[in-house]
Amino acid sequence: MLCSPNYGNSIINVISSIRRFYRFAYLYPTIEKLDIALDKNYSNTIVIFIDGMGSDILRKNVKNGDFLKTHKVSDITSVFPSGGVPALASILSGVAPNEHGNLGRLLYFKEFGVTYDMYAKKMWRTDIPVNIGAETTLAFEDIFADFSVTGKNRPSRRTDTFVLSDDILHTSTTQILCKSFDDICRKLSDISRSAADTFSLVYWTGTANTIRAGGTSSEELYRELSGINNSLQTLCKTLKDTLVIITSTSGFIDSETVDLADFPALCDCFYMSPILEPRAASFFIKPDRLESFTYNFSEAFGKEFLLYPKSEAVRLFGAYRPHFKTDDFIGDFIAAATGKISLSYVAKRRTAKAFTGGITEEEMLVPLIICSTEKAIEYEALI
Repeated sequence: MLCSPNYGNSIINVISSIRRFYRFAYLYPTIEKLDIALDKNYSNTIVIFIDGMGSDILRKNVKNGDFLKTHKVSDITSVFPSGGVPALASILSGVAPNEHGNLGRLLYFKEFGVTYDMYAKKMWRTDIPVNIGAETTLAFEDIFADFSVTGKNRPSRRTDTFVLSDDILHTSTTQILCKSFDDICRKLSDISRSAADTFSLVYWTGTANTIRAGGTSSEELYRELSGINNSLQTLCKTLKDTLVIITSTSGFIDSETVDLADFPALCDCFYMSPILEPRAASFFIKPDRLESFTYNFSEAFGKEFLLYPKSEAVRLFGAYRPHFKTDDFIGDFIAAATGKISLSYVAKRRTAKAFTGGITEEEMLVPLIICSTEKAIEYEALI
């Protein structure tokens, strides 16, 4: 089944609910079920994004009756594309890719004539690190910046922490690196016990790495999610006066990679190499090859992708005022994957068994899981 991003019920709206509760400005609507839970005014708030743990993967790899399933309240969508770069930027900024401009892993900066890998921070197809100011150009104000602002909108005793599994970015707050999910749970327990009024945001990438390597139904993935389920259950039993919110940046789908170089008639239409993601490609086409491209693409991939002209594609990325670079990154057409094919347009074919970025339910739907712990009487008396 196909599933387009729903920017009224997505991972961005989780952040809108968080921002609403802490009296920060937000652009996209909130989620009512989450608002109700937050309004009980717990002393500590923990938001955990388990990268790759989509609703389909949860269904296939976690037993009925287990913690993650019993505390699931609904399905929400990711953003488009649902790859790591746009999704992470969206959960930190609280806005869609259209607004923050981080539309995918590979972005072409026309002012430098360079396709830049936003994840590896180097020029595409090379091992050459380059500094073209991409991160500065596409910088955004993250949610932690609001916690550092003094004034009436800041909770009086609030502290905030960003817990990561990889040293992948810098934010305007304390940043703690954890190399295992158990380490994350121990750190969250320490934070919640050591101080009242805390906010912690976790981004765990280990699950996505396991899925890429072994697919969506591997024994390794089953064991990992079982461990995460048990660790979270234990954590929530030990916490007091804490609201724990668990979701994901995206799901994954088992996918076969196809090399575009095997379709010379199609490649002849390209003005430049495609960018963004293997399952969400942005195509820039020579002006006299537009009809040829649509015909050849339909013949080759019409059963595996939906092809959107630019005028229709823009709605996939968000609803509000676009970043000044967004228009540069959306080509003449956007191809959004609907089947099990991913497109390779790099020097070496990727060996991953599963990908994300397309508009299937497997990739787009993620669970919203809410667990509330016992409230402290002492804290309730202060409300």
